[in-house]
Amino acid sequence: MEYNVRLGDPEAQSMLYLLKSDFSDIINDIEEERVNTTNIEFYDGFSFCLVLSSEGYPFSYAKGERITIKPEITSKIFYSGVKKDGEDLLTNGGRVLSIVNKANTLEEARNIVYEEAEKIHFKSKYYRKDL
Repeated sequence: MEYNVRLGDPEAQSMLYLLKSDFSDIINDIEEERVNTTNIEFYDGFSFCLVLSSEGYPFSYAKGERITIKPEITSKIFYSGVKKDGEDLLTNGGRVLSIVNKANTLEEARNIVYEEAEKIHFKSKYYRKDL
C-alpha cells in the first residue's frame, strides 16, 4: 500500500489542519538540521477533508462556473481549481476546492464538513458521499 502526503493533496490538508506547532518553524528546523530537537504537537481529535470537484473529473469537466460560498462556513477552505474574475470565484480545474474541519470524533468532523459542503455552490459540484 502506498500513502502519499504531498502538501497540496487532501491527505496533507487534513493532517496539517491538526498541526498545533508552527509549520514554518518545522521547515526552518529541517533546513537548519535541527529537526531532532523540534517540538511537533498536534491538536487532539480528528480532522476530515472533503474535495468538491467538477462533475466529470478527472476526464472532461466544465470550467468558468461561478462559485458561491455562504459566509457562515467555519471550515478551512483550500482552493485548487479556482480562478478569480473581478470579485467572482470561478471553477478552473477538476478538483475545485477542499473543505477541512476538526472535532473530537471522526464522525463529528465528517458531519460538519458534509453540512458545510451544502453551503458551497457551483453548477457541476460533485463530491463523494460514501467517505
